[in-house]
Amino acid sequence: APFDDTRADVILRSSDGVNFRVFKIILSLASPIFADMFSIPQPPSNEFHTEPSVVVLSEDSKTLDFVLRHLYPVEHPTEIELRDACTLIEFARKYQVKVLEPVVARSLMNAIESDPTGVYAIAVTYGEADIAIMAARSSLKRPISHLEPPQLQCATAALYGELIRYHIACGEAASAVTSKRGWFPD
Repeated sequence: APFDDTRADVILRSSDGVNFRVFKIILSLASPIFADMFSIPQPPSNEFHTEPSVVVLSEDSKTLDFVLRHLYPVEHPTEIELRDACTLIEFARKYQVKVLEPVVARSLMNAIESDPTGVYAIAVTYGEADIAIMAARSSLKRPISHLEPPQLQCATAALYGELIRYHIACGEAASAVTSKRGWFPD
């Protein structure tokens, strides 16, 4: 496994108790939050420790594994499950890991056709306006009754209502155009 190197100088412990042996320099280069964290001097210890210090994080092991694979020179996961995008965006913003934001954005873009409502919910919640607009437009290809993905847990009811109103307004506009039929020959 890529995160069990005995030469590592810090251990990140996930919320579910999995240890990731990593190098401070790599995390510091990727995140100013980690850089600041590691720059704080540690109190001297009276005991000889052979193990690196442990930093307990609130993220689970799946999230940490995914993130670290994008920061380290190892094989990167090619796809992000849409249900994991919220967690990854939160991690990227919490620790200011800029390199993750385009990865998540690309995954959202790739999922627009298969789950436009889920992408919309995530994009609007996290301020990705351009992606949200494309997802809202793509949602018009589906009946309004099919606009209820699990990702709506990331969005507020107001944001979901906004998408429904957009869907209805576009339907009414299309209906108005076809009901005039002045452009059809008699």
